[in-house]
Amino acid sequence: ENPRAYAAAHLPYIDAIPSSAIGWVYKILNKEKELERLLFDDDDANDGFLVNTDPKWVTHPDPKATPKEQWMNHPGTRELYCLGLCHRK
Repeated sequence: ENPRAYAAAHLPYIDAIPSSAIGWVYKILNKEKELERLLFDDDDANDGFLVNTDPKWVTHPDPKATPKEQWMNHPGTRELYCLGLCHRK
């Protein structure tokens, strides 16, 4: 993929998504939701991103009951499913 292909194929699709359909993304980025799933956060406004365990990851330790330190070597981490979001809007 190159910038021209991105502008032609992806950008129109992204721009057509109503903001009401992606409110959940901003709630995660603003740390209003899913804090228990947060694995990493670089809050640099231009280059920063965060990584959460994705809600679709069903074999994980309970994020509300299991401290992240105890996730090391948990059998479910072999099938880890993550969600990465950049802070740049």
